[in-house]
Amino acid sequence: MQADLEAIRPKPQELVLAQYMEHEKHNLSGPNPYWYAPNFWKRWLVRLDCGCVTEALTPHDHGPPTECKDSETLGDPPIYKQTHIMHPYQFQDGRPGSVCMFGGRNGTPFRGPGGCCRPKGTMWCSAHDDKMPWREVVQWIYRNQHYYEGKSSPYWDVILSCGHCYGPNTADPEWSPGMPPALDIEWIKKLKRRLSTEWKDRDDDGIRDLREQVEHNGFMVCRPAMEEECPKCAYLRQIVEYRLIGPLSDKPWKPPAKPEPKPPPTAEEIKDRKLRRLRRVESELARLQKEADRLRREAGE
Repeated sequence: MQADLEAIRPKPQELVLAQYMEHEKHNLSGPNPYWYAPNFWKRWLVRLDCGCVTEALTPHDHGPPTECKDSETLGDPPIYKQTHIMHPYQFQDGRPGSVCMFGGRNGTPFRGPGGCCRPKGTMWCSAHDDKMPWREVVQWIYRNQHYYEGKSSPYWDVILSCGHCYGPNTADPEWSPGMPPALDIEWIKKLKRRLSTEWKDRDDDGIRDLREQVEHNGFMVCRPAMEEECPKCAYLRQIVEYRLIGPLSDKPWKPPAKPEPKPPPTAEEIKDRKLRRLRRVESELARLQKEADRLRREAGE
C-alpha cells in the first residue's frame, strides 16, 4: 500500500535551497539574476505512475508540476534524493505543443508532432533498471548532416511507434524516406553463425544486444534502422499525484553587491610603492653580499 503524500516528510528546506543555489550560482550572478531568485520557486512532493515519490520545483507564477516539464535535477540518485526543476510547457507560434529536443537548421529547435517529445507533467525516473523496449520507426522528421574527416554522414530524427522522438538514426547519403533500408545479408549470416558457435555459452549484455540486433534488424545490420530502443518508454514517468510543500525560500532574495572598483593609484602612491620595492631589493642584496664574503673566508680565498 502506498503511503499518503501528506504523511511523507519532505527533505530539509535548507538542503534543497543549498543545492539550488549551487546549481544556479552562475545564473544568480548573471545579467538577469531575479529570474532565478529562490523565493520565486515553489516546492512540491510528487508521485509518479511507477510509484516513486520525489520532489519538484516550479516557478511561483505557474501551475502545479503536472503543467510543467522536468528540465534538470538537484541531488544524486536514487530518485527520492533528487529535486526536479520543472519549467512551463513550451509554446511555439503562439500555440501549445511539443518542441522537439533535436536541432533543425542552424541549431534552431523545430516543432514536432504532438507527443513526440517529453510531454508536460513527466520526469525521468532513475529508480528503475528497466529494459528499453524496441519500437518501430513510423515517421522520419528531419535529416541532419554530420561531417567527419571531410565525409558527409547523414542521420535522421525520427518518431517511434510509441510516439517518442529518437535520434540520431544513421542512414546512407543517397537514402530517403520510402526507400528500403540497406540490409547487409552477409553480415547477418555471419552474426548468426557467431551467436550459434563462438558465443553460444555467453550471456552478457553485449551478446544479448547482438541477438536483438539480428532479431530486429537493428542499427548494426540495417541502415537506417527500422526499429530502435526507446529510452523514454523505459524511464519517462507521468506525475499522478502531488502536494504543495511551500516556497523554496521564505525570504526575498537580493543579488550580492558587487565590490566597488578600486580607484587607480595616484602618482605619489606609485612612487612610494617603487621606493619600498627598491629598499627590499637593496636589503636582500646586502644580505647576499655578506653571505658571499663569509663563504669566501671559510673557503680560504
